[in-house]
Amino acid sequence: MADAIASAFPHTILTKVNGTPSRVDIDDAQDKQTENAASRPSTRGGGGYGHAGMVVPFARYIAECLPTAYLWEVHPGEAPNYPHNIAVAPQHMLDNNFARANRVFKDQSGTHIALKNQCFLGLNPAERTEQSWNKLEWDCSQC
Repeated sequence: MADAIASAFPHTILTKVNGTPSRVDIDDAQDKQTENAASRPSTRGGGGYGHAGMVVPFARYIAECLPTAYLWEVHPGEAPNYPHNIAVAPQHMLDNNFARANRVFKDQSGTHIALKNQCFLGLNPAERTEQSWNKLEWDCSQC
């Protein structure tokens, strides 16, 4: 799924960085990644900015994009939870809500993985270290 998503990005390949990424390299990659993320429609806030909240630091996103934060979809779980003695009609509603939450989560996760892979592959193999990963300013708490 991530490869299919990445192939639809406006910037399918980021400029390769030789050596340690400079501030200019990081800014350039982040600008392209922001355009890529914004090109993916999102139901998690963001309006015309799509999934840009994945790559734009929170404070900058609020100041430049929207006053409403980008919301990460929480994994909906393995199956819907039904209350005891639920009627059939509400059960179908819960099934539909669960299916929608699963689709949103998978799209968001696929977009996140595609963006991270693309950025990581832009680094010189010798620079693909934890330190370089941290310099890319990703919020990996959502990984």
